[in-house]
Amino acid sequence: MIVKMKKVSLVVLDSHKQKSLEELKKLGVMHIQPEEHTSEELQSLIDQKNRMEKAFYLLSSDTPALTSENVQLPQAMDAVDYVLNLSDELRSLRDDVEKLNREIQTLTPWGGSDPADILDLAEKGVTISLYSTSPDILKKLPESDSRFIISRSKTQVLFSEIDLEDEKDHEIEALPLPDRSLAAVESELSKSEQRIQEVEKELDESGARRGIIQAGINILNGKIEFEQVRLSMGHEDEETLAYISGYVPVPKVDVLKKGAEMQGWALLVQDPTEEDKVPTLIENRRPIGIIKPIFRFLDTIPGYREYDISLWFLLFFSLFFAIIIGDAGYGAVFFIMSIVLAVKRRAFTNGVKLLMVLSICTMVWGAITGTWFGSEKIAQLRPFSFLILKPIASGNPNSGEVVKWLCFIIGTTQLSIAHLQNFIKQMPSLKALSQLGWLSMVLGLYYLVLNLVIDPQKYPMPDYALYMVAAGFLLVILFAQQEKGISFIKGLVRGIGGLLTTFLDGIGAFSDIISYIRLFAVGLATVAIAQSFNSMAAGMMEGSMGIFGAVFILLFGHVLNLVMAMLSVVVHGVRLNMLEFSGHLGMEWSGFRYEPFRVKRK
Repeated sequence: MIVKMKKVSLVVLDSHKQKSLEELKKLGVMHIQPEEHTSEELQSLIDQKNRMEKAFYLLSSDTPALTSENVQLPQAMDAVDYVLNLSDELRSLRDDVEKLNREIQTLTPWGGSDPADILDLAEKGVTISLYSTSPDILKKLPESDSRFIISRSKTQVLFSEIDLEDEKDHEIEALPLPDRSLAAVESELSKSEQRIQEVEKELDESGARRGIIQAGINILNGKIEFEQVRLSMGHEDEETLAYISGYVPVPKVDVLKKGAEMQGWALLVQDPTEEDKVPTLIENRRPIGIIKPIFRFLDTIPGYREYDISLWFLLFFSLFFAIIIGDAGYGAVFFIMSIVLAVKRRAFTNGVKLLMVLSICTMVWGAITGTWFGSEKIAQLRPFSFLILKPIASGNPNSGEVVKWLCFIIGTTQLSIAHLQNFIKQMPSLKALSQLGWLSMVLGLYYLVLNLVIDPQKYPMPDYALYMVAAGFLLVILFAQQEKGISFIKGLVRGIGGLLTTFLDGIGAFSDIISYIRLFAVGLATVAIAQSFNSMAAGMMEGSMGIFGAVFILLFGHVLNLVMAMLSVVVHGVRLNMLEFSGHLGMEWSGFRYEPFRVKRK
């Protein structure tokens, strides 16, 4: 259920603004959407947070984190400075290593000579110069006993010359002497590489500081939020008064009223207008609330004026999950996993409860279809054989047709529920009658789907189905555009103007019903893959090595099949709820979460 909200506005003395915000944060009931403002304080906090996040992501999560209880911001900043200093040093060392490697590549062709020795000889009157030229130019030079070839390649010749008289017999320009010897560079490279290893080790060990830094990020998030809200407060009456607006769930309005009375705030409470962007708070009873992990995973929030489909999502998703997985053995594996998770966490969280429900549904579907790890032999064992419903049994060659029919029944039912909900929501306006038109079209198109997809002989198109489609189409044209404040004739003209769109939407409804056949197709694929791996393993059951290989094939095959089936649930099971069903409801999932301005709890 989407909780009703009230729009509230608070007026406080500007001189009490800081204290008032602190008290408002303690109440923790008012959602405030901060406006875009900036200040030196806010920018400083953001810069600190950026540095903390940079340090946080530099650290490995493999090292057990230090306790983050009672962490103060200076302690977190010290940890950040330590990590970032190590990171800067590591980056500088790697740059140095790259430069040293390039220097070594330059010095290596000249051998291990030391430039200092050449300079010593120059002081004693013996000049040694270094040159680089091409082999062709070298051939043209006159022979000289003072010339020594150091290295030679197809494109370059390096040589040195001794000139006792400060004269030379060519115009090749001498190269500048290197600053240091190859041995000195290699020694510095070795030291840098050793230091890199030390710094990397220190960074790995610093992974324990992640908890401290995360605590610092949480502290800064609270400070940033506070500063943004403070900057969003408007001013009135020559800046002697300050005000702030936000949204509060109806059940918590009294909490804010009592707080305002105690603090001496002026408080205005009113209903949100159509133009207001209201946050969404969903609260469901415990049995329905177990679906929350799916919505968190999808990160989807319905708009404040849209539907909470938690109940229908839970019911149909459980059914889709069971049909797509389709195997009671796999359902039993999921059930055992849920028990293990509950024991490990020492709590039945919503995620664990949801996994239990999904696994039980899968076991029920697998039992009545006679599917246990894709093995017919297991299915024929007692008491499993008593649970099988022959019309939909996986071993029945004619079951495919029945399962397809069930899929179309499920699809038509879910889409019909969508239009019935729209009808109830739009009552008593004339526009609600268009939803009855869509309902009539969906029910009529159901017969067309059976005729075209399954078997035209077994499922002939009844005359009343055509009348249902035609009558539904007419109702949509007449009433779909009957908005509040416009005349019936004007709404009719708009409806006629949207004739093509309505026709295309009708085709879309037809394809949406057909889309539910994916449940049959994916479920059939899951069973077929399991049976294939069973056949592969059965063909290897000869000798001890064969048994070992068969066991490996069975484990690998069924684990792979299980993973693929889970991916199919995400792709297809979620899609049918979030696209086909939600589309017929007219949902855009345009909402944003209700997040009250409050003191963050661990």
